[in-house]
Amino acid sequence: MDSELTITLFLAPWQKRMMKDFMSQEQLRRVQFSKVTQMRLKNPKVWCPMSYKIPPEGIRKGDWVIYLTDEQMNIVRSKMNLRVPMPSINITDKTLKNGYISFT
Repeated sequence: MDSELTITLFLAPWQKRMMKDFMSQEQLRRVQFSKVTQMRLKNPKVWCPMSYKIPPEGIRKGDWVIYLTDEQMNIVRSKMNLRVPMPSINITDKTLKNGYISFT
């Protein structure tokens, strides 16, 4: 496993709207929302980016799911050598703070 794998995905306009809906104002300021065009996943095999671990209270600000386009799913599947595509990624404050997920 490549421990320094970074996957870069270009965001669709509707994904940026998801960010605006579910990220806190602090998070949006940290990532400079108006300039964001990409999402980067650093070492995705080290942590679990899958969205199946959604808390019982559901999606909320600071802990939400970003859905991927078909093209993004193919990129992630190819880079991570997955058998099935990953349709979404769980975005939490922890993954943003520790750098596993970044928006640039």
